[in-house]
Amino acid sequence: EMSSLFGLQSSTTLPVPAGDQDEGAPGQGSPSLPRKTAWLLGTITLLLAAVLVADGLVSGFVPDGREWGLSGEASGWLVYLFAVVVLTVAARAVHGGTLALRLLLATALLFVIERAFSPFALRVVDPIALVLHELAAFVALALALACASAIRGRRANAEGSVASLEAA
Repeated sequence: EMSSLFGLQSSTTLPVPAGDQDEGAPGQGSPSLPRKTAWLLGTITLLLAAVLVADGLVSGFVPDGREWGLSGEASGWLVYLFAVVVLTVAARAVHGGTLALRLLLATALLFVIERAFSPFALRVVDPIALVLHELAAFVALALALACASAIRGRRANAEGSVASLEAA
């Protein structure tokens, strides 16, 4: 272990403690998210997608329901598209990719703004739809905070591993 620690070859990898290994990414060059963080991001994303789909169902955007369109009140079906987008981005982000985490953070922040202010633009008066809009905004805010924490944790972990090598 000492020879691998002081080795100068770039192909040599340091042994990783068993608690820090990720089963989905053996031998990957970039550090992956801790399992707990990945589960947190995945769970919050699934909750956000469920709230978005519930909003679409409550608003009547089902087959043989309301008319679907691209503007005004007929654009409520877009919540299904929002759910697909957030799930697709999160599928990559839970593996720890920096770009995917940042994209998920940006997506979550956009959903916070959209869900918080769209009832005013669309003149939503249904109390259940209003509650679902605001619940989705809060869940999207929680997702944004979890993404920011994961990005910051990855950065601190990467800097900490370099600092620990210098101290040894």
